[in-house]
Amino acid sequence: MKYSHELAHQWFGDLVTCGSWHDIWLNEGFATYCAGLMYEKLHPNDYWPIWKKQNISWVTYFPDGSVYCTDTTDVNRIFDSRLSYSKGGMVLHQLRWILGDNAFFEGMRSYIEDPALRFGFAMTSQYREHMEAASGMNLVQYFDDWIYKEGYPSYQVTYFQDEQKSTLVTLKQTQSDPSVEFFKLPVPLKFYGEGRDSLMVFDNSFSGEAFVVNPGFVIDSVHFDPDYQLITANNQVALGRDELPAGKGFVISPNPVQDKLIATHNLGSLEKVQVSNLTGQAIPFVMNENSQNRLVLDIPGLKPGIYILTTRSRDFLVSRKFIVQK
Repeated sequence: MKYSHELAHQWFGDLVTCGSWHDIWLNEGFATYCAGLMYEKLHPNDYWPIWKKQNISWVTYFPDGSVYCTDTTDVNRIFDSRLSYSKGGMVLHQLRWILGDNAFFEGMRSYIEDPALRFGFAMTSQYREHMEAASGMNLVQYFDDWIYKEGYPSYQVTYFQDEQKSTLVTLKQTQSDPSVEFFKLPVPLKFYGEGRDSLMVFDNSFSGEAFVVNPGFVIDSVHFDPDYQLITANNQVALGRDELPAGKGFVISPNPVQDKLIATHNLGSLEKVQVSNLTGQAIPFVMNENSQNRLVLDIPGLKPGIYILTTRSRDFLVSRKFIVQK
């Protein structure tokens, strides 16, 4: 482990050196991740997942701290094992998860082979530019959230499966530090049931986002990020309830519907309303009314087909299928 870390410095530190102490993670975070890659190559089924799990645990042991070194007068802060090393390394692994192996390693090669950087100095922004060129993605927000700002996300996942095995998955995110409003990430969930399993990735863009999927089997458990791709902690997965207790109701009409969908209920204020298709894609609508016991949506642009209306009140999560006919 130690030798692979130090060997990696021949590329990340010697061949390309961080341009300032602020960017020390370009040396230490990169060497830390290279040591992890040694485990992936030689021990993919045992030490590699342990390495990721241990580093995530150390990064999330405290709620704050940025990879970017804000105080270069403090040697202990410059060489902080949690931030410059472990968080820097796991930020790279998480970026690899987002970009995919081809784009990630192409960007890494481009970075160390850049004639403007070889045998010279680099800043974080220059590394980002190489990764953007390799992936075709704008990574400004990712680097802002994960390098310059602080903390990590925690997820509350609820799922509900109906008799046709269609499954409503809702992702709610909180942040350990107020510097980041929301961490936009692809979230992996692994569903188990009937002797089968299915790994699904949810491109989560906001807290409370709902998705509709069908794993093809009755779910008996769900594991959050089973391969330790994300820097997260304190995640919870729970089976949601679409069944309302006696005295509570939620009825949509007409169904099938053409242009206007009406829901009558006694659930109180609805905090969230979403219309989605069967692939989980959110569908735009116009909300005409959202009172204590009545919801009215205009849906004139919807093509014929089956859709899901999802609502959340303080106490209840409800999903209802409806059919659009023209």
